[in-house]
Order: sequence, then structure tokens, then C-alpha cells
Amino acid sequence: MCAPALIPSETGFLLAARHGTTSTVCVIINEANDSCRSTKPKTVYRAFHQPIHPLRQHCTAHCWPRCPERSPSPHQLCFECRIGRPHSRPHTHTRTLGDMFMQLVTVVGVYATLCWLYENLRTPVLLLVQGFQQLFLGGQTSLPQKYGPWAVITGGSDGIGKGYAHYLASQGMKVLLIARNEAKLKRVADEIMAKHQGAEVKVLVADFSKGEQIYERLEQELAAFDIGILVNNVGVINEKPIQVDRMEKRMLWDLININCGAATNLCNIAVPAMKRRHRGLIINISSLASVAPTPYLAIYAATKAYMTSFSLALRQEVAPYGIECQTVAPGYVHTSMTEYLNPTDGQKNAFSIRLVKVADMIRYAGYCIGKVDQTTGHWSHGIQTATLNMLPASLKLRVFTRLYTQLLHEYSNTDKKTT
Repeated sequence: MCAPALIPSETGFLLAARHGTTSTVCVIINEANDSCRSTKPKTVYRAFHQPIHPLRQHCTAHCWPRCPERSPSPHQLCFECRIGRPHSRPHTHTRTLGDMFMQLVTVVGVYATLCWLYENLRTPVLLLVQGFQQLFLGGQTSLPQKYGPWAVITGGSDGIGKGYAHYLASQGMKVLLIARNEAKLKRVADEIMAKHQGAEVKVLVADFSKGEQIYERLEQELAAFDIGILVNNVGVINEKPIQVDRMEKRMLWDLININCGAATNLCNIAVPAMKRRHRGLIINISSLASVAPTPYLAIYAATKAYMTSFSLALRQEVAPYGIECQTVAPGYVHTSMTEYLNPTDGQKNAFSIRLVKVADMIRYAGYCIGKVDQTTGHWSHGIQTATLNMLPASLKLRVFTRLYTQLLHEYSNTDKKTT
């Protein structure tokens, strides 16, 4: 052990000695040190071992309180002193503006991450919880018992509506299909009854593009049914991207009357009876296009944004009456409305590979019935939505602008298809 050395400091003196690979630093308080508030002489009151470093005396002088009665343990030294690094600036225990800014950024970052996790993981977590409850606790109630015997499906002659019709029939629901093409409706009804033995299927012809005039008759027709599930699926889209000023007036009104008017008026018709029975389920089909404004599909995306907003608000209105309302916002699904994305030569492109088959979507969406209030209808669409939700609104708009500008250049036909 080396001979001890006495080093003057602000608090009195430092007594330092070296032993092997460690050194011992002791603090001796000067009797005349006013900060000690004591008339008795102070002797060694702190000693600790530490790696040898010439700046250790600096640590003791700057980081220890000068009064032994208030002295913390040595492990409370600052980080720079503990590792023997020179202080880049005079040591201070006050927070700087830079420290406060970094703390604010951290808090905002954590908050934004938690919000994103809640919005995007809530549905899969609820599905897992509900699935485990049904698997281990049992007590699963059939859809007709839980909601009522009849399922009314608009746009049920094709695509997603047809998929829901098959699924609900397989679950024991009686099905009422509504669309404008009577021949297609009867063909789908025959398919369902042939595939699901004992299924009861009825059809009702209605052209939602005609607007207000059809709903008085629809209300009279639907009054005879105990509606348990209402699937608002009917929709129309300008088949390929187009600028608003080049759209036909008829198409403009179809987008508004069918995509917004149909679901709104059918809820107005069906909800009063559901309230009286204190049960029921409304499934509103929106779209991934509702996540952000979509140039060249501007009106379609706006109508789907309306559908999402309407559905979420309606859910809160009807919840006290025992009625559930589910919002489904799928991405690209291979239906007649997206047929133009699938090349006729059989080659795959950037858009066709994103198309999900109706059967695959319905398998997932059907499992979500009665378990969650929001879903994308397919796990892959959930990933797409979660990725888009990571972006600020301005960047999402730029992504959609680039995507549909590319489509606009590739496809120029402005025909539309409806269900």
C-alpha cells in the first residue's frame, strides 16, 4: 500500500491511498467548514474502494454534499465521475433545457407507441381471449339464439355479400338476400340451399341506386322478419381510378346513394325492432380506403370514411340496448369490383398479389362475428392497416397518391360494377 496523501478540496481535505489495483479515498471535514453546522471536528466519515483514476479526487469534490449529515452513499455519484470520465462542463444537478426536451420527446414517443399498440393489437388480443374462453370455458351460443333467426344481407348476390350469406347459413341462420339482379339472387339462393341442408333462403329485389323511393317498400317488406343480423355490404366503385371531373353524374349519385344511403336507411329501418327485442348485430362493410384520402378514388374513399365514422358512432348509440355493431374494413378482395386488378394473361403484378380470396376473408371475418367490434376481415389486411397507421396523415396521403396515380396511368376504362 502506498503512503497516504492529503489533498485539499472545497469540503476540507481528501485522504487518498493506493492498494494494489484499488484506491481508497476518504474525506476529512475541516472544523471551520460552515456547511457542517457543527463545532466538533470531523474526521474520516466516508471511505470507499474504487478503480484507480487521477480524476477520482474531482469526483469527491463535485458530487458529494459538503455536509456529512446529508451525505448519500458513494454509489449515488454522477455517471461521469463513477466511470472516471472528465467532466465536459462544470458539474451541476439542475436540469437543462436539453434534458427537459429529451424527456418530453421520450414521453411523447411512449404515448404514441402505446396508442398505436392499442389501436392495432386490440382486435387480435380480443380474438385470442374470446377464443380461449370458448375453448376452455365453453358456453358458446349459436348465432340464431344470440341475435335472432334472420340475417339480412344487402349486395348478397356476389362477392363479400355472397360469402357472408354462405357463412351465416352454415351457422344456422335464415338468410334474406337483397340485390338488384333477381336472376343472380335466385342462383345464389339455390347454391346456399344445396350446400347447406335445411337452410332457408329468401330473396328481395331492390335497386339502391334509385335512392329514397325504394325504402318505404323495403320497410314494409322487412317488417315481417325477425332480423337478428343485418349485413350492410352493398356498394359500388368506379371500377378503375378516374378524376372527379371526368366521372358521369350518374356514377356520382350511385356512389352516394348506394355506399352511404343504403346502410344509413337500413339501420334506420332495422334498429327500432332490435331495440324492442334487446338483441341484434349490425355488420357494416367499410374499406381500407377509409384510412386516408385516396386520389382518383376520391368519392369512393370518402363514402367508406363515412361508413366507418357512421358505424363507430352507431355502435355507441345502440350498445345500451344490447345491440352490437361491427365495422369491417378490408383491403383488396378478389371480387367483380376488383377484377380489373387481376391480369387476364395470368401474370401476377403488384396489385393482383394483394388480392385475398373471398373464402379466405370470410373464414377470418366470420370468426370475428360476436367477438370484436372492429376488424379488417383478414389478418394480412390488418398488417397493411397497422403499417399505414404508423404514418402521419400527410404521408399516408402521399402513399395513396403514388399508388393510385400508377393505377390511373395503367387503367383508363371508367366503367363501374355494382353488386
